[in-house]
Amino acid sequence: GPDPVTRQSQPDERGGGDLDEGRRAAREAAGPIPERGQHLRDHPVVDPPGVAGPDWNGRSLPLHATSSGKVFLAWLPDEERDAVLAPHLEAYTPRTITDRARLDRSLAEIRRLGYGTCVGELEEFQNGVSAAVLDRLMRPMVIVNIWGPSPRVTQKRLPAMGRMVLRAAHEVGLVLT
Repeated sequence: GPDPVTRQSQPDERGGGDLDEGRRAAREAAGPIPERGQHLRDHPVVDPPGVAGPDWNGRSLPLHATSSGKVFLAWLPDEERDAVLAPHLEAYTPRTITDRARLDRSLAEIRRLGYGTCVGELEEFQNGVSAAVLDRLMRPMVIVNIWGPSPRVTQKRLPAMGRMVLRAAHEVGLVLT
């Protein structure tokens, strides 16, 4: 079947009228749609004074190689996860998960812990941790993320940061529901 973005933009049996107008407006407001297996970094990142990181704003990022992408994937139903994941998981660094069975185990661990990590999987010098705000159907609405250079966002600190993003996601969820 079609991927979730395409499926959501298809007209239903009722057709026409306000429903189609609303969908058209939503698609225009959504802006660029990333390729299959990618997500779009669409919010500004402000580096601290004296620290210049890569500019990811407006760029597509691979779902399987970022903590936010893996958290998103972890909470999707299997059919939708299969629809959005690229058939081939590209390696960006030696640490990128490219084996689907290994990725599935990682996603199960994310569901168990409530947060996901990325240790040098997209770029060797960047680490991150993310947690999802879930809707009533246990689907991701918002992803809370901490990422940065590996000397600051160390592998040792990721469990504590994971608990932080999990608490932050809970707080955001209280506001949204």
